[in-house]
Amino acid sequence: LDALVGLVPVLGDAATGIVSAYIVLRARNVGAGNGLVARMLGNVLLDTLVGSVPILGSIFDVYFKANNRNIRLLRRHINK
Repeated sequence: LDALVGLVPVLGDAATGIVSAYIVLRARNVGAGNGLVARMLGNVLLDTLVGSVPILGSIFDVYFKANNRNIRLLRRHINK
């Protein structure tokens, strides 16, 4: 879905960035430490920056799923 939404110039990347930021904010609210939050923000930043490049960004979004990565990181943290 991220790759499809990202095809809409500016708005698509902004929308996916907002969803990603919400996930990181929720992680912080459930007790994620600074290191985990920084790693999650790095995933979001990489996804947003590369995802904003026309065509290449959409291809990147198909393979690099920052939100899925961040959810996995958060689940690992919660399970500990």
